[in-house]
Amino acid sequence: MLAFVLLRLARIWGDDELERQAVGALRLVRDLLPRAPTAFGWALCALDLYLATPRELAIVGEADSEIARAALEGFDPNAVVAFGPADDVPLLEGKTLVDGKPAVYVCERFACRAPVTDAKDLS
Repeated sequence: MLAFVLLRLARIWGDDELERQAVGALRLVRDLLPRAPTAFGWALCALDLYLATPRELAIVGEADSEIARAALEGFDPNAVVAFGPADDVPLLEGKTLVDGKPAVYVCERFACRAPVTDAKDLS
């Protein structure tokens, strides 16, 4: 579970050191995983997260806005989500409302697409 939490924090904070520590925790159990995979559920979840293409959602505005609900509608267990505005969270840094409307920024390793304010354009 520690590796899983460290990886999620690494994705929100953009911290390579947290990711390195998570991989170190996974290395501790790597030889045991093939022999008893059902005993290492969290390790398998963490490994899946580590191998998945990073996907971050930076949502600026009210959590119950139409765009925020649309962004969270689909199930993506490997996406990390941060709500803001909050300049002290690296994923949210510099991200603001767009023309006064809530916005969703879809990012991959902090490289973000243009903000989306209409739920129909989110796909």
